[in-house]
Amino acid sequence: STGLGLFASIFTRSQIAAIFITMLVTMLPATSFTGLTDGAPWPAPWIAGQAPAGSTRDVQGEAGRLVTASALGNFDSADASSIRLDHQIADFDATFRLRSYGQGYPRFVFRSLLPELTHQDCIYLAAQVNTSNPSESFRLDEAINWTQTRLARTTGAWPTGEWVRVRVRAEGARVRMRRWDDGAAEPTEWGIDQTVARTVPGHLGFIVGPAGAATGYRVDVDDFTLTDLGSTPT
Repeated sequence: STGLGLFASIFTRSQIAAIFITMLVTMLPATSFTGLTDGAPWPAPWIAGQAPAGSTRDVQGEAGRLVTASALGNFDSADASSIRLDHQIADFDATFRLRSYGQGYPRFVFRSLLPELTHQDCIYLAAQVNTSNPSESFRLDEAINWTQTRLARTTGAWPTGEWVRVRVRAEGARVRMRRWDDGAAEPTEWGIDQTVARTVPGHLGFIVGPAGAATGYRVDVDDFTLTDLGSTPT
């Protein structure tokens, strides 16, 4: 941010203007699907990650939708569908709305080695849609060379088909997360505050996979914002 501010000040007459330009640069991209027609692709800077036959990544109901392929598998199988940003990043603050149906398990993946967002080397926030077991709604996992470690989790039931809001902040070795019901005020406390090992820039996005045989599980994403907290994108 400091470097961008100095660069912007070359072309502006005041420090305030330079700060404003810097904010615009570091707060992009932001994604709203409002006004987009059904069937349209996710807007830039989103690009397809893993795209197996039978899966989709498009706009439906003014939200970004991911639908899995139909064979038996799990979130990182050949049936999983993913979408990612067109650049890599390490440190950020992201907010978004998330809605899942049935046994489609969405993951918000970041610092991923693989553009497909599968779990060779990455950190991911896994969502558990469950009305009967409120012991876990989101969990933070880290994968190093295919070995997954569960780091932390949040509690609270998350009924299928209902929107929830999420904030994830990654700064160096510290990752924080909180969730709240759509329409409610954002809490001030973090549900997860965890130290991680993987701190390098990587791919960021969403992946959803089926928990069993089905015609396709789906997940919706909306109101996505991303602020770069100072890492060097690649």
